[in-house]
Amino acid sequence: MKIVIVGAGKVGELLCRDLSLEGNDIILIEQDAKILEKILANNDIMGFVGSGVSYDVQMEAEVPKADVFIAVTEKDEINIISSVIAKKLGAKYTIARVRSTDYSSQLNFMTESLGIDLVINPELEAAKNIKQNIDFPEALNVENFLDGRLKLVEFKIDRGSPLDNISLFDFKQKHFPNLLVCIIKRGEKVIIPSGNSHIKANDRIYITGSNNEIIKFQDALGKDRRKIKSAFIIGAGIITHYLAEELLKDKISVKIVEMNPEKANKFSEYLPKATIINADGSNEEVLKEENFQNYDSCISITGIDEINMFISIYAKK
Repeated sequence: MKIVIVGAGKVGELLCRDLSLEGNDIILIEQDAKILEKILANNDIMGFVGSGVSYDVQMEAEVPKADVFIAVTEKDEINIISSVIAKKLGAKYTIARVRSTDYSSQLNFMTESLGIDLVINPELEAAKNIKQNIDFPEALNVENFLDGRLKLVEFKIDRGSPLDNISLFDFKQKHFPNLLVCIIKRGEKVIIPSGNSHIKANDRIYITGSNNEIIKFQDALGKDRRKIKSAFIIGAGIITHYLAEELLKDKISVKIVEMNPEKANKFSEYLPKATIINADGSNEEVLKEENFQNYDSCISITGIDEINMFISIYAKK
């Protein structure tokens, strides 16, 4: 495939490398000549210096002949405008990365009205994944359909579970009439179940249904668990913004610790129902003072992976 990428940041560079190794014809557009030269030296791709929103640059990069156009610069506006131009020029499939919270409610508009085929918000997706882990802590995997109203969830059946050796007929008729078992994976064997099929210990089953029905199913797995009612979050970035919104909608108590005073003030204004603390969340004394051990969940979303790992390990203990 012929793929044009705009933006040579970390994501752009990774896309160039992986997609070129798969045998695709890659053309990179980047404003910084030094960065472009470095990436061209390490990858078998072509490149052009210039702005992704420039008609002349897109024509020179043969965007009208592109199978896929991907805009992943640091500026959302450039990604949106360049993708719209690319679509108008004839690119078959356009993808724009849009990260700002200002555009989070407009993603559907961008695809339906502006013609961008796919708008990706990585921080929003990360927040959704964290929220799913809070909602379904026993799930091995969760896939969303119909804007999250319908889910396909993978669970493992433990030995001794109340569902061990239950037939699909009884599962449906006596316990979960609003859930559908789509697949049973038994070792390496994949089973498309019928009413006579049985769920057995160590099976991985894939069920579909609404949120509430799947939560009921999760409770029936027989483990000692309680619903998460409070969340202690370290770091007030974009992911925290999206995550806190969703947690508060579910009436989950939220406390956010952020060491940057400007960010802390901004969050206190935007999320009046959350408790915002201006302090260093990686400091053990701060965590103790804020009684983080009394919260049902601890989520570290700072910009430093090592700190996130340290806090998560400390919280688990």
